[in-house]
Amino acid sequence: MLVAPMDTSIRKLPLIDAVQRLESFYKFKDKEGNFKSSLTNDVQGLLELYEASYMCVHGEDILDEAISFTTTHLTFAAATLDYPLSEQVTHALKQSIQRGLPRVEDLDFTRKLPYRVVEGYFWIMGVYFKPQYSLDKKMITKVISMASIVDDTYDSYVTDDELIPYTDAIERWDIKCMDQFPEFMKISYKVLLDVYEEMEQLMTEQGRQYRVEYAKNAVRRLALNLDHQKLNAQFCLI
Repeated sequence: MLVAPMDTSIRKLPLIDAVQRLESFYKFKDKEGNFKSSLTNDVQGLLELYEASYMCVHGEDILDEAISFTTTHLTFAAATLDYPLSEQVTHALKQSIQRGLPRVEDLDFTRKLPYRVVEGYFWIMGVYFKPQYSLDKKMITKVISMASIVDDTYDSYVTDDELIPYTDAIERWDIKCMDQFPEFMKISYKVLLDVYEEMEQLMTEQGRQYRVEYAKNAVRRLALNLDHQKLNAQFCLI
């Protein structure tokens, strides 16, 4: 297992202007012009060097070499790593943060629903932008997206007849409740339950599953408040 950092200077690699950036990368080479073998023993450091390497521009050959070096060793190490570092490495190898925003493949349901949920993803990227926060970023993005979907459902899609049953379904948090809804509401309700079930599984592994109930209660309060807002708005129109 590769766990012990051997070259601590790699963790201080700055993302700065071109001259300083190149000087920083040369520090990680030995007298023969190869990247130091000690770097391969620090997977977290390799991951950070890999991400920093994508700051390169045309003609910066050393950064291209760094990409090749780190990609090779991260690919080799990926199968030996423990979670969550294994997920961070696997995701980075698919798409570096510096090459663009990580994909939202884990939010496939957005293609099936008449909502805009991408805003939350861009917002959370500004909070959790480092590789080690990939799990936090993934889960909070889903939570924000689901809050947006619930809000949009009350604002624009739920009918008067569906208002109380929808609120009741969120309060009960039971998959059987979805049978009474139209298709798009079935999808959104199931995804809501699935997101928090995934969260519960992850928290259980960490011995913190009790926190999920607090998160569910927050959704219940949101739904109840939106229910009251819509009813009050209708009353004002009478």
